[in-house]
Parts: sequence; C-alpha cells; structure tokens
Amino acid sequence: ECDWSSDVCSSDLFVYDNPHVEKDYATNLEMMGDKVQRARLLQGDFEYSENDLALVTPEQIEACFDTGMAMMAEGDSRLSADIAMLGRDKYVCGLWKGDCVTIVSEFDKCKGPDIQHDIEKWMNRYDIPHYNVTVDSDGLGSYLEGYINDINMFHGNEASTDPIEYANMKTQCAYLLAEKIIKNKLCIICNDRQRAQIRQELALLQVKSTGRDEQSKKLISKDEMKKIINRSPDYLDMLIMGQYEEAKAWDIGVIY
Repeated sequence: ECDWSSDVCSSDLFVYDNPHVEKDYATNLEMMGDKVQRARLLQGDFEYSENDLALVTPEQIEACFDTGMAMMAEGDSRLSADIAMLGRDKYVCGLWKGDCVTIVSEFDKCKGPDIQHDIEKWMNRYDIPHYNVTVDSDGLGSYLEGYINDINMFHGNEASTDPIEYANMKTQCAYLLAEKIIKNKLCIICNDRQRAQIRQELALLQVKSTGRDEQSKKLISKDEMKKIINRSPDYLDMLIMGQYEEAKAWDIGVIY
C-alpha cells in the first residue's frame, strides 16, 4: 500500500526492489516493445506527458520524406482514401506502391460522384483491383460501396486481429504505420504544404494513458487529435487506412 503522508509510494520503487516478484517477471518487462508500459511496470514511472505517449519521434517522421526510397518501392499498387462529406474535413487519396505513398488527390469539398470518379480514375490508370482500395466507412465512404463493388470499408472501431494487444482495428493499423516509420520503411511523396501538415499529424500517433489493468493499446481519439492541431487529421487517417489490408492479412496468416 501507499503511505500518502510520506514522500515515497510503492509505485516509485523499481520492480527489482520487490522481493516477492517472480524471477522472470523483470526480464519479461525489459523485453516489452511498448515503451510506455515498460517504463510504468519496470521503473514505476507513471508520470507522462503527451510526448512520452508518442509512438514515433520527430526525427523518424522527417525521414519519411526521403523520396529516394520511392525508387526501391515494390508491391502491387493500391489506394487508401479518407472520404469527407460535403463541407466537413477534406477528401485525401493516397496511391501506394509497397510502403511508398503519393498524395494524388486532395479536395476540400466533394460530392459522392466526384469522389467516385476520382477513385475510379486512379484504379484504371494503375490497374488497381477493387480489393486493393480502402476507404473509410463513414459518410460518403458508405456511398462508394454501392457503386464500386468489393472495396475495403474501413471501420476504425472494428475488432483488431489481436484484440488482446490492440483495442480496435484503427489502433492496430496505427501501430503498423508507426513500426514502418521507426524502421525507416515509410516513404511519403507530397508537396511542401502537405508535408508540413503531415508532420503535425504523424506526431498524433499517440497512445492513451491506461491503467494497470488495461492491457490492450488504444490510439488517442480523433476528437483529441482535432483539439491538438485545430483541424481534422485527414492525411493521418489515409495513412492509417493504408495499413488495413496488411492488418487483416494477420488474421489469415499471410506475411507481407
């Protein structure tokens, strides 16, 4: 128990100081990939700022804009698009080749037929099959499903393929994205204005501060993100959706 009248609480002690801890417990904590939980459980440090909860660093984000990696991109072409309703957020479409993505379309206001035409244009130009197209399920995204058959509808709150590890599919995809950023695998081709906004949005790859009993990871909400940057993180949503096919493939044992 904690003696709140003193300056020292049991949570301030290192795990090594507890004589009742099993032999392999500390070793397992040291091997945890989640740095937040590792610091909490191994070092007893429960005081975090937002930066402590970030999945990637500014230096790692900056490396994503090295367009030299685009020459080495391999894999089938695919599309991911954040579909905005008229007057809300914006429409952003990314063309992927492996882990390299080019921002090919961006509109502040779009109607359903305009978005349908734009996506079909890129599908035809790069011979992209329907099953390699992922759009969000809200708003006009659901409209597209009725006109472009067999595309992937992204539901951020759907169950992840590993529900013990990730609270929902959006979090699982966000961790996949962060892993590629950390390993310097992600390449983003865009203009200077887009680059400045994407830098801000990738910094929003932050996990919620959870209690001791909460094991699954969860990305901070979109509302929290909007409060931080005072706009919708539409590029980030598109980048996260770009990981959906890979995340779903985990469920059937496919290795990318």
